[in-house]
Amino acid sequence: MGCSNEDYNSYADINKDGWIVPQDALLIGHKVYSVSQEESETWCLEKLNDDTNPCASPTGMESIENQLANISKIISELVEAIK
Repeated sequence: MGCSNEDYNSYADINKDGWIVPQDALLIGHKVYSVSQEESETWCLEKLNDDTNPCASPTGMESIENQLANISKIISELVEAIK
């Protein structure tokens, strides 16, 4: 679900890329289960208080290059977490 969807909610868009997709849930799972409880709680509170809305930008979304870079970064983090 992206910026053009009326149900889009920037709080559910964890990586603030203008899309609510499964990778947002993967980010939560990775942060909750791969770090200490204190780090996890701090990260969760930061995300809960982050009212950044990427849809408020003039383009409404990051460039394709930035989106692909974000996906690549998340995949790398997941691979490292699995090792």
